[in-house]
Amino acid sequence: MFEKGISSQTKRNLAVLAKLKFVRRYFLAGGTACALHLGHRLSFDLDWFSDKPVEPRVIVANLKDLSFFIYPYPLLFPRHDYAGIKLADIKDIACMKLDAISRRGTKRDFIDLYFICKNYRLDYLLELYEQKFAKYNVPVWQAVKSLGYFAQADENDLPEMLQPVDWNHVKHFFETEAFRLAKSWGIG
Repeated sequence: MFEKGISSQTKRNLAVLAKLKFVRRYFLAGGTACALHLGHRLSFDLDWFSDKPVEPRVIVANLKDLSFFIYPYPLLFPRHDYAGIKLADIKDIACMKLDAISRRGTKRDFIDLYFICKNYRLDYLLELYEQKFAKYNVPVWQAVKSLGYFAQADENDLPEMLQPVDWNHVKHFFETEAFRLAKSWGIG
């Protein structure tokens, strides 16, 4: 894991959270989990997911300024242990990033997925995305189409990067990939 992707305060917060019993039902995903896997940028928010919700009053009594989500979709890969907490696998995070891009498309989601694509082909990640959301009838072509839409993302600031990245290069990468995939699937 790349601890440089989180601040020392976030690291301390994770150590405290690891001691709380109810947190064991959750796993960390999103930008911070991605930053821990890849070390490409700084991330501060802690987004926790579970298929088994905890009573909201238990969360409120223990913590503030954290996000806890019910996540009904299956994890395709085993979770990783990091400092006493569960962390989603980077390939599951990629599927979640594809889903996020198809809904809202923030700059940091595109950048996270771009860095994940340095290790995994987008075709493969889309196959996993289709598998993950199969029973929910989420069309994979919608995710592909979203990879070429940057209106919302263009309005966002670039996240604080630890590895250099050019936003125009990221956009070009996804435009090229979306066109190639749409053409190969006959949806272009």
